[in-house]
Amino acid sequence: MAQTDTKKTSQSGIVIVSILAAGLTSRPKTDRRKKLITIFGGIMKKRVLAILTVLSVLFALTACGAQAVKPDYTEKTAETALNAGKDLEGKTVQLTVDKLAPNSMFGYNMQTGKHLNFVSSSNPKVKAGDKVTVKVTKVQSMMGSFIITYSDLKK
Repeated sequence: MAQTDTKKTSQSGIVIVSILAAGLTSRPKTDRRKKLITIFGGIMKKRVLAILTVLSVLFALTACGAQAVKPDYTEKTAETALNAGKDLEGKTVQLTVDKLAPNSMFGYNMQTGKHLNFVSSSNPKVKAGDKVTVKVTKVQSMMGSFIITYSDLKK
């Protein structure tokens, strides 16, 4: 008889332990899942915000860097260099447009300084007073003035 009682007790103990284990593990799993989802959701939001912040800063620095190109000459120093016989081909010049003559015999003529004429066959879409930077491609001296062909106009 002792053997039968021991079997019943051990079986009922297994059943009780199984029931308790099932009850204990099912409830905390749900709570754990909710906590994990909340924690990982917060982490993911922070990561996305951090990535967006870094990308925004990089974009701003890149855009600012594009404007920071320093010209080789200003209109005054370019005219002085040309009068001294220096070659400006391939150099950049920053100038303020004094007058735009769209129908000159050289094409669109941006006049600046005393004797500087920056000419192009295409419309530069600028007006008097605009500050622009150009890359000099060719320089000619004609009747006391310099006829300068350019490319890469930047406002």
